[in-house]
Amino acid sequence: MRNRLLSCIVCICMVLCCLNAVVFAKDSETVVILYENDVHCAVEGYSKLAAMKNELGSEYEYVGAVSSGDFVQGGTLGAVSKGEYIVRLMNLVGYDAIGLGNHEFDYTISRLSELYELSETKYISCNFAKIGEEKSYFEPFTLVTYGDVDIAYVKSNDENKAVTRAEAIAALWDMEGSPASDFVTTFDDVSAETPYVEAISWATDTKIVNGCTANSFAPNDVLTREQLATIMWRYAKYKNADTSIGENTNILSYNDAFDISEYAISAFQWSCGSGVLSGNTEGTLAPKREVTVKQLQEVLLRYCENIKA
Repeated sequence: MRNRLLSCIVCICMVLCCLNAVVFAKDSETVVILYENDVHCAVEGYSKLAAMKNELGSEYEYVGAVSSGDFVQGGTLGAVSKGEYIVRLMNLVGYDAIGLGNHEFDYTISRLSELYELSETKYISCNFAKIGEEKSYFEPFTLVTYGDVDIAYVKSNDENKAVTRAEAIAALWDMEGSPASDFVTTFDDVSAETPYVEAISWATDTKIVNGCTANSFAPNDVLTREQLATIMWRYAKYKNADTSIGENTNILSYNDAFDISEYAISAFQWSCGSGVLSGNTEGTLAPKREVTVKQLQEVLLRYCENIKA
């Protein structure tokens, strides 16, 4: 009797062991894509994303992660490392594709190029190119294979986004070759952690741009057309270009000529006369209107084509 009971117990244990040993096949028909955007240095989300990716990986054969951009700027960890700590965290998660947002350019293109090399997933952006070049600076897309399925990830940046004062100065500084400056700004709203602080220091040191007040630079304020005209006019002077070309340009033919601030009148005359900045429409200059990314690109390109130092 005792032996029979022992045999039954052994059989039951063997059956249970067999049940535990059953391995369920992963779903290989479904492709799961996890995505995030506008993280802005909220780093606690990366561990959650990694955990979710691992958990789903136990059920599905193909699980990917994608970023739509804006990850290196917006918090202390991003600022003190100029994006390096964030990129290293993203490497630990493991991404299939990373698209660039506008804030990836906050630490200038040269720094972004360094982060690109550090990243284990190469960045994509199909409509960002160097001035005068048609080929995109980064790869326009990436193709990832999940079993029998190929998925192409493409990222484009918003050309109609308004440009801030700091972003415009950074673009000009980058075009100049990112020169070093020992000048320290005294603006209350610009610190060592402010994006583009090197560009702002250079531009204020060279008198290309002034603060909005004695104590404020307003780096995040939207750039206006009259501010852009003035910046380009001062930049031309800094480059020893001939700015007399626009001295006699008649801008009174524009319906809103009297809306131009006094400081920008000569700048508009030069920019219109030289072809660097044209009217917003056939009859208006729109001096107070915001400048978009595409418009800034066009102005910088016209400067390179039309102005000789």
